[in-house]
Amino acid sequence: MSHFPDLYQATIDNATLTELFRDIAALGMDVEVIPKQNAREQVGVASMTLTEAYTALREQSIRATQVRYTHAGQRWCDTIAPSDNGWRLIRINLSEAATV
Repeated sequence: MSHFPDLYQATIDNATLTELFRDIAALGMDVEVIPKQNAREQVGVASMTLTEAYTALREQSIRATQVRYTHAGQRWCDTIAPSDNGWRLIRINLSEAATV
């Protein structure tokens, strides 16, 4: 059976969401933001800035976003979507996924 990279999941509150976006802006390199209308469909805009994505999530004008970035030599993908208890964060190490 194939080995899949670890998937990390958490529910975060508004303050932690704000902190996450600030950390990625300050520490992330090669940041790519992909807005999502639903699980399989991107919105009309193919990409946006971190600030635009943060605002769109908070205003609920997009359903979710994927943020891909490099930190400490590793490539990460965070998917962020609203949940009943705040925000759902799903994180995968893309560098690990590339070696599987």
